[in-house]
Formats: sequence, C-alpha cells, structure tokens
Amino acid sequence: MTDRDAAGDAGKKSLKLLLRLSTVGATLGLAACGGGNGGGGTTPVANRPPAFTSVTTASVTENFAGSFYQAAATDPDNNAITYSISGGSDAARFVLDGDRLRFATAPNYDLPTDSDEDNVYLVQITASDGQATTTLDLRVTVTNDREGVVVRRIGSGFDRPVGFVSIPGDTRVFVPERGGRIFLFDPTSGTKTRYLTVNVSTAGEGGLAAIAPMADYAKSGQFVVLYTASNGALIAAVGQRSGIFGSPALTSETVLVAAMPAGASATGTAQLAADGKLYIATSDAIGATDPALGSQSGTSVFGKLYAVERNPDPFAGASPQYFLVRRIASGLRYPSGTTLLDGRLLLADRGGDSRHEVDLIDPTAGSNFGWPYKEGTVTVRSGAPAGLVDPALEYRFGTGPGMGTGIVGGIVYRGAIASLSGQYVFADRSGAIFATSAAKLGGTLITASTIERRRADFAPDVGTLSEPTAISADASGTLYIVDAGGDIFRVDAG
Repeated sequence: MTDRDAAGDAGKKSLKLLLRLSTVGATLGLAACGGGNGGGGTTPVANRPPAFTSVTTASVTENFAGSFYQAAATDPDNNAITYSISGGSDAARFVLDGDRLRFATAPNYDLPTDSDEDNVYLVQITASDGQATTTLDLRVTVTNDREGVVVRRIGSGFDRPVGFVSIPGDTRVFVPERGGRIFLFDPTSGTKTRYLTVNVSTAGEGGLAAIAPMADYAKSGQFVVLYTASNGALIAAVGQRSGIFGSPALTSETVLVAAMPAGASATGTAQLAADGKLYIATSDAIGATDPALGSQSGTSVFGKLYAVERNPDPFAGASPQYFLVRRIASGLRYPSGTTLLDGRLLLADRGGDSRHEVDLIDPTAGSNFGWPYKEGTVTVRSGAPAGLVDPALEYRFGTGPGMGTGIVGGIVYRGAIASLSGQYVFADRSGAIFATSAAKLGGTLITASTIERRRADFAPDVGTLSEPTAISADASGTLYIVDAGGDIFRVDAG
C-alpha cells in the first residue's frame, strides 16, 4: 500500500465516525424533546376503579344476628380498598363492619321490615380505593325458621267444620259443621261419631254457628247450640245429652231468639269460658236495610255479647227461668271467637271492608264497640253516639301483607312451644296465622306493623290449612286449628 492509499483509508474512517456521532446526537435531542411531540415528560397512567368479586345475593335465616356476607373486590392498581353502605331501599336495616355485613337488628321472617315486606332486602355496597368507586347491588333473602312449631293433621272428612270444643269430663271434643251436624271427635285416635243433627238454614251467613257445653255438662248433660233456624231466626237453644229416646236432642228451652229482618242473615259464636260462664256473641243482621237497628238498638239481640249463667232460683218468677242472660257489650258486626285474658274477654270481630278488630271487654262495663259507625278505629258512618270504645288490635281488610278477609278469633297460648308462649294466636279466613303478645293487648293499639305473620311456621305435614274457621286449646294448652276444607290440625312442639 502506498502512502497515498493509507491516507485515503484514514480519511474514510474519520468521516464514518463523524456520521455516527451526528446520528447519536440527533437521537438524544429527539428524546429530550419528548419524541418531537412537544411534551414535558412521561404521561402518567390513569387510576382504575376497584372491581367486586363477591356475589350479588345472600341468604340468612331469621333471628341470626351475626355477619353473613363478606364484601370482596380487587384493585388493578393495588391500592387499598374500603367498603361502605351507600344506598338501597333497605340500607337502614344493615351495618357494615369493615367488609362484613350484618343486620342492625336480627331479622324476623314473620315480621319483615324490608320496604315491600317480602323478606328480600335491597342494599348497595360501595368499594373505594380513595380515588375511584364501584357499587354492588346486593339482594339479601331472609328465610324462615319454624321456631319449634310442628303442625299435624289429626282429622279429616268433615264438611265445613266450624269449631273444636272441649267437653267437661270427656277426652273427646265436639266438632260442629255449618250444615247442622255435630260430631264427637277423639283427637288421639281420629275417630268421629255423629252426636246430633240440627235442622238449620245456611242461607247467607246462616247455619250452625257453635255448640257450647254447660260447665256442669258431665253431670247435667246440657249444652247450648247457636244456629239459624229454617225460618231464618237466630236461636240459642238448650240441648240435652239424654233427650228423646236417650239420644242427644234440643229441648224447647231457648236462651236467645232473634227474628231475622227480610233479606238479612246472622251468625255468631258461643263458648264456655274458663270462668265457668257461657258467652254468646251475635252478629248484626248482615244485609239488613239499616244495620243500626240491630247492634245499636237496646231491644235487638243482634250485634251483642251476652253472659249466660244458670239461675240459682229458676222458680222465683211467674214462670220458670232456668238461665240468666246478661248483655255485656254491643256494637259488634261479626264476632268470630272469644277467649279469656285475666278476667276480661278477647273478642274477634270481622269487618266489612275496612278493619278487622280484637276487642278487650270488661264484662262489667257494658261497652259499645261502634258498629255500624266504626270498624276498628276508622269511622265508616256519621252520627255515632258518644262513648264508643276502640279495639285493642286492628288490621286492614284486603289481600296485601298483614291484611285479611275475615278475622278468626284465637286463644292465648299456654302450651310447650317457647316461641308462642304468652302469644295471642289467631287467624284469618284467607289462610293467615297471626300472633302478638297478649300482655300488650289493652295498651297502645296493636296494628299490622307489630303482628307476626306465622303462616309459614304453621304449614301442616299433610293437607292444607287454607281457610281456618276456629282455633282452640285443650286443658294442657295444646293448640288446635279447624279448616273449612274439612281438616283438623294439632300444633305440637318440635
């Protein structure tokens, strides 16, 4: 290689080096200028909200007070997450401890407090990472606990039975049917024997309403039957266990007789109470042109409550009078059962289209409960007299939650089921079974908001309990329910 060639090669290498340095410089310059886009540095990544991973439904059994749901979410930026209750129609019913949800007060399936009273509670939970939030709509279903109630069918095949009546001195009971037949029924074996058939009219509200033995039935064999006669009259007649030809029969003796206004019908209830007295309650003349002529009339038998006792001196007057009949309340529409509570009577009275009620009656007060001017506490007709007495309990006529189409009087429970102890247990012919504290009757008016709806607890093992007609109890406190469909049920502890 000549000196000229060597010098040429050196120049070429110097030129390549300069070109490389120039390219690197240009690249560094572009980077410093943000790639030539005019920016002043790296663009930050936007915060992303949390995402829930927990489910949108939960279930909890009534009376459970602990936490039952754990909220869970992830954050794509790994930020810390906090949870809160942010809405929902039932938000006030809940407490959120960190990520764990519980009811503020243990839920009661029989007395729901959700906004539409169907035991499905709606609440919203929000997850936050401090900058962004996400909301979850949670549905919480409260399920039933039967709370020791077991309902067993012990009788069937009756035709519209209307009662289950204990008999002094006998383990059997009377079961009357609206059509006029009365049976002796053995609750243990389920056997039934025809006792008596009464000739009745079932037009309108008529028929055989009740049978009640006298307190001394074991000795005297006497009882009273309340029924609508074939001529339409409402009659409370005395019967005798050993009547004509030694068979049970009605006598010619009557306790009450009420001729029926044209186009009207009536019914009532009769019961031997624990105080040894017989109480007979009559309905108003349902369908009469002017019902005020009945329940508000001092001379009418309709719409009244009577106490019946044996006359200790039946021959004191011009003609024998074997029973003393004393009116103790008026202003009734459609009585459907009585029971004693601490010396006073609880009487269920069925409303027409506004309110059903339970009246607490002092047998010495002569109270007027207002029909046809009032149903419960609601005025339904103007011109009411002064001094009307409001009920101890009322609920609305209707088919919605806590409503009903016809109250059926009950008993104060004294049996072995703890969840019913001290409760006034009653029913509605719509199929509902209700319970409320008997001790609170007579204080502040009890309404649907505090009456437990225990129909689910009383679902029977066999048969259907769809139209209760009577609730009763035996000497041990065991509760029995009669259904219009022909079944009789016993309520046991379980």
